[in-house]
Amino acid sequence: MTPAPNDKQVARGTWGGRQARRRRTPDHTSYDFSPVDKRPPGSAASDAVDAQLQFEADRRSGLHPALVMAKQAARLVEGRRRERARQQQTPQWSVDPVRESARRFLNEVARYCFDQGRWGSDTEVELIAVSEDFTEPVRRMGQTRDRMGQLGSRVRQSTAVEVGSEVQHAAQAIANLVKTHFRAVPPQADLPVVELRLTNQQRRAALIAIGKESDRHLESWYAFVCSSPPPGDTGTQLRHIVELLPVTAEVERWRAGRERCGMLVATDDTTRATVVPATQELKAAITAFEEAVYRACVRSGPAG
Repeated sequence: MTPAPNDKQVARGTWGGRQARRRRTPDHTSYDFSPVDKRPPGSAASDAVDAQLQFEADRRSGLHPALVMAKQAARLVEGRRRERARQQQTPQWSVDPVRESARRFLNEVARYCFDQGRWGSDTEVELIAVSEDFTEPVRRMGQTRDRMGQLGSRVRQSTAVEVGSEVQHAAQAIANLVKTHFRAVPPQADLPVVELRLTNQQRRAALIAIGKESDRHLESWYAFVCSSPPPGDTGTQLRHIVELLPVTAEVERWRAGRERCGMLVATDDTTRATVVPATQELKAAITAFEEAVYRACVRSGPAG
């Protein structure tokens, strides 16, 4: 069976250390694109009730009567000020939170897709180069951000809601397209630390766990390179990867390291002198394989 290449672009922001390798597709739902009503909360009635409750509490606390009355007078003045603010016809809604959420979301997209520190015109050009489908949501997001920059510190509710909705829809479209057109580098392999095992039995158990984790990790890299379902055996998976990418030496090194660990388990040769070098070589082989596959995919674009 000829393997089908994964034609998604590599999300370059997911390559690197452990934190980068754990970076997942930007999710617009984790951002709040809602404008904020800056009018004082509550009503004149609720303010009056609160003032009366605080007045009764002050009286019971044993404060001097003059101080109790002074505090109540201040509360009533503040209540009237809040009610006047509620009744004002001038705009009272802020789109600053929308603007900030849009900025953080777009920076996350730039970091995930292209390993860029922040969103800019280069990000827009690169996204549209990946797929023309990005053109409309990127344009809509840019226009809405420009509009927010021209608005004052307070806007009418209808304008604020409209702006928030536009940003949310554009962010959703961009997030969906990123998920469609980009692939993340698999997380790092979680191999047990065999150096901490004290007995032959413990080292043998660690070798078995390392072998299973190595196979699982290879399957995740197979999905990174190929879009077809992974074959059931690791040998075929490695052969398919070689058919698509120039990584023969690194594949053979991984295969040899994995077979070496398996042989140590089969022969029950689990002394520290044999196990530690074998597992260190396998880890080095996996690292070299990951580097080679990543560089090959970035150089050639989609695998194959």
